[in-house]
Amino acid sequence: MSRNKPLRPRINKSSALLISNATPDTQTALAPLTRILGTTAGEVAGLIAPATPEHQRAEKVTWAEALRISIDFKNGQLWLLLDPDVWIWPIRAKKDATDFLDKRRSGRFNKEYNKLLNAWVQVILGLGELNADTTLSVFESGSTAENPSFKLTNRTAFARRLVR
Repeated sequence: MSRNKPLRPRINKSSALLISNATPDTQTALAPLTRILGTTAGEVAGLIAPATPEHQRAEKVTWAEALRISIDFKNGQLWLLLDPDVWIWPIRAKKDATDFLDKRRSGRFNKEYNKLLNAWVQVILGLGELNADTTLSVFESGSTAENPSFKLTNRTAFARRLVR
């Protein structure tokens, strides 16, 4: 999902993320996000991660918009779960950045969250029209056995009231 996009993949034991890599030359690719959020990365003003025995130097704390990704199987179907989030670096500063994170994430409820989710879907799938399908492959080339592909639609499962 990050191939040829200004996104940095990060995988750890508990999650997989795509982190926006905002530079002046990547703003066009991140436009769906910047239209909603303004900037997609920066420094956390006034916050420095102190030196520790494991980390010899103090570091400025930075942030970037990110997308947490997981897969779940429900009702006989595989679902790609996308959860917009904010990445803090260095990770050891996340507890110290709680006030910043709370402020950055505030207001991301229902309608606004859905807009943000749709913007992320547009960034990773590159589709602007509703209910469009695309196919993603693991690698750039190879046979079907060597390079599995996945068909995705850009329709989200955002919950809304049923019309009767």
